[in-house]
Amino acid sequence: MAQEDGRRLFNGKVGRLIGLNSSPTSLQLFLGPTCYRDFLGTNLFHAAQIARIDPTFRADALGLSALVLTHDGFAALGLRSANVAFHAKWLHTFGGLLEEADRVPDGYDLSESLRRELKEELGVKAEEIFSMSVTGLVRDRAIEQPELIYDVALRLSRAAVLGRFQTENDHEHT
Repeated sequence: MAQEDGRRLFNGKVGRLIGLNSSPTSLQLFLGPTCYRDFLGTNLFHAAQIARIDPTFRADALGLSALVLTHDGFAALGLRSANVAFHAKWLHTFGGLLEEADRVPDGYDLSESLRRELKEELGVKAEEIFSMSVTGLVRDRAIEQPELIYDVALRLSRAAVLGRFQTENDHEHT
């Protein structure tokens, strides 16, 4: 299906949300491995059917999404390319999935994963991030995917972000 539509797909190891504990002041995530192929086959194309059977059969690849704010007060959003596997042509925040490169001995480094995604998608370097904080965990109802939401404040202006986006973007967004 992806080939017919001209979309790019890959299969690789990604991080999965297995469970969580929460309180008014903390959020503890339990993560494990899955792969992009299983995410596409469960969450992306068959989430509704699987939810009727048993939602624990979903791959539940954990997404990281950032509401990125420039230092001059603009929110950075991207129009997703027609070539991506999901949310094509949607206005969307920047981020991605936990990848194998984000693994550390005791799990995943979520903050480094988000920094990697912001570098890949916007050309933002770690030292250009003023602050980064988790604001919540949601489930994207369109694809039944768990999504960790961040607020990210940059030291960069809107003009600087636009300039990098236009020259360094991997064409996931237009």
